[in-house]
Amino acid sequence: MEEVLNINNLCKRYGSVQALSNFTLSVNKGEVWGILGPNGSGKTTTLSIILGATKQSRGDYQWFGNQVSSEALQKIGALLEHPNFYPYLSATDNLRIVAQIRKADNEEIKRVLSFVNLYERRNHKYQTFSLGMKQRLALAAAMLGKPEVLILDEPTNGLDPTGIAEIRNLISQLASEGSTVILASHLLDEVQKVCTHVAVLSKGKNLFSGNVNQVLSDEDVIEVGAAGSAALADALIEFPGYKSHRVLHNMIELSLNNHTDTGQLNSFLFERGIVCTHLFAKKRSLENYYLELISNQSGAQH
Repeated sequence: MEEVLNINNLCKRYGSVQALSNFTLSVNKGEVWGILGPNGSGKTTTLSIILGATKQSRGDYQWFGNQVSSEALQKIGALLEHPNFYPYLSATDNLRIVAQIRKADNEEIKRVLSFVNLYERRNHKYQTFSLGMKQRLALAAAMLGKPEVLILDEPTNGLDPTGIAEIRNLISQLASEGSTVILASHLLDEVQKVCTHVAVLSKGKNLFSGNVNQVLSDEDVIEVGAAGSAALADALIEFPGYKSHRVLHNMIELSLNNHTDTGQLNSFLFERGIVCTHLFAKKRSLENYYLELISNQSGAQH
């Protein structure tokens, strides 16, 4: 795999606040990374540093195998949380200014406006756009110059469900065309649906980084119901791959360390005289894993 970005032990301190602590990450060409975390976790700080807008306190990073340079930054398009456009100018005129800054051809403006479904509104003033349209225009601006990497900071922040779906579909389309995307978000569902990889940040620390599918397949969760919950719980503890369980009203939610067919579990319990009245396999969600990581970090600090 061709490495696009390498981050090594990146740290950033603002006075007494450690905003980022030894953050390490490797991004390969064509991957879609979601940097996930609550507000104040270090997401925007990380993006600001790798874009050259903020100086790190310690650590280093490389773009395309080299130290950051104006040449490297020309290969990167960015959508910041609060995009700046001239309200009294049209979409086309705003993008002409961006194209001049990025040394991009004006002929690209039609292409990027069409991609984000704004070509029909190209001559309308920016101040007449909805929030979703403004975000799509910002994405179009980031695409000028045909960058190899797109960096998106909270691209769906403040949008309604329709706007979120529009931006998500555009990101998915970019990814399908081979673009490398790094996006920061606090929306777990967004990251799970569009990203191939995820890094979970909390209080400046990287709690996990890896493949999203690996996260979702590492553990099975199965709901089990039967008469006699105490006997059922005792039997489940003995089941191969058992990790933990919790009682939910009239059933038990069983977490396993590996993939298990529900038929295997049913047979296991039947051999022990337990007849299941409910048996349902649930797919592990990124939300469950994220909350587990955050909970474990909080518990370790007490």
